Amino acid sequence: MFKKIIAGTCMLGLVIALGFTIWNANESDVKSSTNTMQDLNSRGEGAGIVSSNAPEALAIGELTPDFSLENLQGDTTTLSQYQGKLVFLNFWATWCDYCKEEMPIMEVVQKKYEEDVHIIALNALNSELNGVDKVKNYIEQGGYTFEVLLDKEGSVVNQYQVVGLPTTFVLDKEGKLIETKMGPMTEEYMTNIIKENL
Repeated sequence: MFKKIIAGTCMLGLVIALGFTIWNANESDVKSSTNTMQDLNSRGEGAGIVSSNAPEALAIGELTPDFSLENLQGDTTTLSQYQGKLVFLNFWATWCDYCKEEMPIMEVVQKKYEEDVHIIALNALNSELNGVDKVKNYIEQGGYTFEVLLDKEGSVVNQYQVVGLPTTFVLDKEGKLIETKMGPMTEEYMTNIIKENL
């Protein structure tokens, strides 16, 4: 009987030790995840989540890849035609709630700084269920006047290694990357970027 009590106590001790070890490991993962989110949130704006197997991002100061896509009117636009202006290249979709938050802000900023700034809302069309018509209706209903480009095949999304929406690449007047922003932009964020780089 005494041996059974000792064996039971030993088993209970092992179960408690194992439980503590598992709990401690989970606590470390949570702290690591929190640190990653804080790093992404260094400007105090929005948040983004980066997959651990995400491709390497474009480097700050690097000339961004040029591309040509159709806009909502069916005309072809090339990114490099906007050199000489500060460009916010924003990747978005109509189903993205965070994208919906920042669209009115992008409109305000575009109107306020239209001489020096160009906003391109690049729709990840290959992720849209109802295609171009859904995007057109969304833009018309919002009364948005900034340029909307359609990435029908997802080629530019892949070229820029976008892993979440919204993602914005801020380009200087020479087309070099100033900053990459994962998550929604605020007016304060956009205004600060503009003032720092004009």
